[in-house]
Amino acid sequence: MTRLSKKTILIDSNHIAVAGSIIRQFAAIRPMLAKREYNDSLNLSSQIYYNISILNLMLIDIFDTLNSSKSGSNMDQLMAMIKKQAEAQAKLNAKTKDMMKKRGENGMPELSDDALKSLAFEQQMIRRSLERIMDSTEGDGEMARKLRELRSEMQNLEVEYLKKKVDSKVQSRQKVLHERLLDMQQALFKEKETTERKAERAKNYAPAKPADSIEAQKYEKRELKLDDAVKNEKYPRSYEKIIELYFEAVKKM
Repeated sequence: MTRLSKKTILIDSNHIAVAGSIIRQFAAIRPMLAKREYNDSLNLSSQIYYNISILNLMLIDIFDTLNSSKSGSNMDQLMAMIKKQAEAQAKLNAKTKDMMKKRGENGMPELSDDALKSLAFEQQMIRRSLERIMDSTEGDGEMARKLRELRSEMQNLEVEYLKKKVDSKVQSRQKVLHERLLDMQQALFKEKETTERKAERAKNYAPAKPADSIEAQKYEKRELKLDDAVKNEKYPRSYEKIIELYFEAVKKM
């Protein structure tokens, strides 16, 4: 992981830290199992499972980033990335809802520290992916403004998870966030359709040949009359060159 981080910016210190934790935890659990310290082993195995899940999410995010950059137009890539954001947010919302169903002795939702950290980390991963979209978006228009608002709301939700303030209000904010991502996806789809229709109309448009002006039409008729007059009259052969020069001069008028 450390070697790869030197070759690509997609792997950073967070990836290395999680991978290092997994290695150290595996090393620590072996003597526990040898001593039959099952309770400690069980707790540590839960932490290992958590870290492996986190690292897996990180690697999937890197894979999707690399895959989306291989083909397709910029608009297609942007639509695919926003779609991925919406899907990831929907999964996180569903996960939060399931966690809220677990009740403690007092009847209130009981969320462990690891569960809350997991929610915060997954929201952070979605935000980081969104920030990569922001980096690839030029200008300071409506699209950039909406992306900044989404990033700000994601950061606020991360704080709520870490403060252990996960309630129905947070769930409502999660739902709104997901809906805004879907709205952005739909807006991009409509923008793409509009752009494609305009391009198709421009390709099929053939400008009509401009009609001759009245003066040009009069000149053409006059020239035909003169030409007929010359043909109908009998001039000496020596006049042919003079008549030819005359018509050349008329054309240049």
